[in-house]
Amino acid sequence: MMSILLGLETRQVDYVAAFVQADIDMDVYVEMPRGFSQKGKVLKLKKSLYGLKQSPRNYFNHLSSKLNQLGFTASDADPCLFVSDKCICLVYVDDTLLYARSQKDLDDVVKGLRDLNMDLEEESDVAGFLGVLVDRRPDGSIVLLQEGLIARIIEALQITHLHPKRTPYRQGVLTADLDGDPPNGTFNFASVVGMLGYLQANSRPDLSFAVAQCARFTHSPKRSHEEALERIGQYLKSTSNKGLILKPTPLVNTFNTDIYVDADFAGGWGYEDPSDPACVKSRTGFVIKIMGCPIQWLSKLQPNIATSTMEAEYTALSIALRAAIPLIHVIKFVNADFGITQNALVSFKTTVHEDNKGALTLAQLEPGRQTPRSTFYAIKMHWFRSWLKPNEIEIQYIESKRQKADMFTKALPTAVFEENRKLSCGW
Repeated sequence: MMSILLGLETRQVDYVAAFVQADIDMDVYVEMPRGFSQKGKVLKLKKSLYGLKQSPRNYFNHLSSKLNQLGFTASDADPCLFVSDKCICLVYVDDTLLYARSQKDLDDVVKGLRDLNMDLEEESDVAGFLGVLVDRRPDGSIVLLQEGLIARIIEALQITHLHPKRTPYRQGVLTADLDGDPPNGTFNFASVVGMLGYLQANSRPDLSFAVAQCARFTHSPKRSHEEALERIGQYLKSTSNKGLILKPTPLVNTFNTDIYVDADFAGGWGYEDPSDPACVKSRTGFVIKIMGCPIQWLSKLQPNIATSTMEAEYTALSIALRAAIPLIHVIKFVNADFGITQNALVSFKTTVHEDNKGALTLAQLEPGRQTPRSTFYAIKMHWFRSWLKPNEIEIQYIESKRQKADMFTKALPTAVFEENRKLSCGW
């Protein structure tokens, strides 16, 4: 998203045998390989080997020290984000994404790493990362696609004979179905849920609610739960070439972050087994957008049982801001070290959109103050009010029909779902 706003050049780097490049941080001895062993002797490791539990951390510390020597500083909010005055570096194990204003700056970083004895392979611009295709379109937008993973999911589900669907779920709530038919077992339920979890977290927020529903029953699925996964697969058959569209609004003077928060109060009550405490849990849904681009989203049951709609919505506000505040810190960190613009001072504004007026009123009270009805839960939830400052984080009311987080909390009718998908995914 920032590469579009700032017109940044990109580069991808892969480190060769990454863990082995780092020195080991303690004395570790291993048996000599068969055919080379000598009685009474062992080998002492000098480098981290794959399989040692400390190897990932040793390698990360090793890479961090090299980046520090090149003038990079790690973010407090995200230790895998490094920024210098000319370059942004994102690290994921042995893969690195580099962003800079010119190819020369990227070349200098790569050369600097090689001069520090880092064994690496250069790839072209960021066109794919961790299985996600980054497709740059002529209109300046970026589309995140995972067609290969979708094909694997459809193949695993064995649903080539089933017709495509327009939504990833049926109306209603997916229940535990304790007396339902046993699973057919024609596919690995947990494996498919895992693949769908990765898909929805990276490029398909429209799947979040449906996948979250199925994930609840990973360890004891019934036939109805298999059918729910097959329904998601049928939906993917009709949308396999779709992905998240990132087209940020033009940056003028304000760097906008918008957080859309919703909650479904006790959504399983009346559908699920009344003896199951989870049936009265509410569901949190939110989507965080930076300059109009979805960056993070969630569909998840709340850990505690809310006793009113206002409590469920207020809890959702707290959960959403717990995720959003670190993102705000990351944005400011990048701006301070890298500079969002070269000639203009950019202000930061965060707006939280809430469609429950009771939760909105409670959230806008000064820190430490509660209403009589909210005393017993606001004490543990009201912490985020200290972050609400003029022109920084503002909570405002939004009509339910414009609530972009609606599809993360409940099964919507087809027309409503497609309208909500358009608001969040861009298609």
